[in-house]
Amino acid sequence: MTELRERIPPVALAHDTLLDDHAAEPSLDSRDPETVHGQSWVDLRQQTVALGCAPGLGPVFGTGNPRARLVLVGEAPGETEAREGRPFVGAAGKLLDRMLNSADLVRDHLWVTNVVKCRPVREEGGRQRNRAPTIREVRQWLPLLEAELLLIDPRLIICLGAVAARALIDPDFLLNKDRGRWIPNSSGVLTLGTYHPAYLLRLEGGAQAQAIAAVEADFRSACDQLDTMAEDEAEKTGTNGEA
Repeated sequence: MTELRERIPPVALAHDTLLDDHAAEPSLDSRDPETVHGQSWVDLRQQTVALGCAPGLGPVFGTGNPRARLVLVGEAPGETEAREGRPFVGAAGKLLDRMLNSADLVRDHLWVTNVVKCRPVREEGGRQRNRAPTIREVRQWLPLLEAELLLIDPRLIICLGAVAARALIDPDFLLNKDRGRWIPNSSGVLTLGTYHPAYLLRLEGGAQAQAIAAVEADFRSACDQLDTMAEDEAEKTGTNGEA
């Protein structure tokens, strides 16, 4: 797994919110032209476009709050995402929103992105079908995801699906064994792997309900982690009102 070139620096926590006090608008083009470790959002966009996608397959950039404390990372855009140019806007995105709402999380307050920014496809019956990204594709796109995370500087990352978890946590990550655990990634950021919404849609009945409840519990765990971090930061800086 590719190592982050530099450790993500700590930043002050905002309290009772996933945004900081100077959060930018949730649009790539409206972000402050900041440079972090020699990398800016303009640079990142140019590099993403330069890496190249086949016509109609992307790239699909991350969206949301570029100073979010919590980042969600999926594997790659699907057909709807490639067409609309935003991550998680199809059926899986609707389920994701529902699960976030169950944990009192608002998508616009987070940053949502994918490891691979082009839609991976295979030809079947004269049509393009979605497929999982290959290891080569993940390795090709991972440095740009790392640069994206350096610019955002999140406190927590949730990987949606095994592809993202193996890219950011451990190449041997297994959902049935490691899901729901907060594990420091190579930059020291606590990162959790959970089920991808598209996988949940393929389940039925009780199995689906149980898996959805597990993801919702993981989202609530993220809220608990952020609350604890905010309390610790307040205690350290004296913003809890104590002398």
